[in-house]
Amino acid sequence: MTGMSEQPVPFDHDEPGFVRWLDENPGCYVLNGELIHNATCQCLRSVGKPMTERYPKFCARTRAALEQKCRDYQGKEARICQCPLRAASSR
Repeated sequence: MTGMSEQPVPFDHDEPGFVRWLDENPGCYVLNGELIHNATCQCLRSVGKPMTERYPKFCARTRAALEQKCRDYQGKEARICQCPLRAASSR
């Protein structure tokens, strides 16, 4: 994991940085809206358009950090991605 603290790292209008983070941190997590994905989840890459333009993505080493970020940022409880497109290594 590169440059990771316990605090979620925001990616806002930074598509190259976000994609690089996904590639460099396969064992970590991403908060997308109120949904937490494994960094290897293919639904993060299957959109086909910039993912950090509409609203920021938050990335962290732990799900707990992103669950707290979701409560703080959106006032909601996070949900966990159940997408069947997750990479086999994250199952």
